Amino acid sequence: GNSIVLPTVEGFYESEIKRDERVETINGYPYVVTTFSRPMFATRPGDAVLPSVTWTGRVTAPSSLGPRSYRIERVTEPITIKVKPLPPRPPEF
Repeated sequence: GNSIVLPTVEGFYESEIKRDERVETINGYPYVVTTFSRPMFATRPGDAVLPSVTWTGRVTAPSSLGPRSYRIERVTEPITIKVKPLPPRPPEF
């Protein structure tokens, strides 16, 4: 199966992790593609680091001996972003 652990990121409000699965055909073979997403909203301005994420899963691929299953792991790089401050509050707000 697939597993992913999304770290908590300081300075952000994080909503629930969403998981979407679809089937894609690549070179005539169907693959189940899973997409994980989590909306995040900055709670303060300044530099913020989104840490690396590790995904572990299994891929089943055709071979001359029949389908073969492989365990794979993918790791993202951390991302630094600059969060801008909110603009001044409008007088009618």
